[in-house]
Amino acid sequence: MATIKFTQTLSKIRGAVSPRTPTHRFIQGNTCDKASNAVKQGAEEAKNKTASTADSISQKTKEMAGKVTDTAQEVTGKTKQVVQDAWGTAKDTAQKAKDSVMGKTEESVNTIKDKAQAVKKDVTK
Repeated sequence: MATIKFTQTLSKIRGAVSPRTPTHRFIQGNTCDKASNAVKQGAEEAKNKTASTADSISQKTKEMAGKVTDTAQEVTGKTKQVVQDAWGTAKDTAQKAKDSVMGKTEESVNTIKDKAQAVKKDVTK
């Protein structure tokens, strides 16, 4: 009989300290809910940050593309102007060379004519 009473007392003590009491289950469930909510909140924040970062990168990329296009157009315009200036200079130089050569040719022709007339006069005298 003493053994039965000891076993009953021991069972009561175990029941009082057992981690499977309904109170412990409530605390355990509440903690799980809090942890679950924290994980969900963290995941939502990470999703929002990722979307925000993606939008920012997209915007910066568009801005840079616009700047590159503008710069390319400026360089093209400047290159076109340099080529036009070089072409104009080459044409002017060629015209001056032509004028110089033609002028010397005319002088030579006139000189030859003058000398030929002088020789003709000397011969007919």
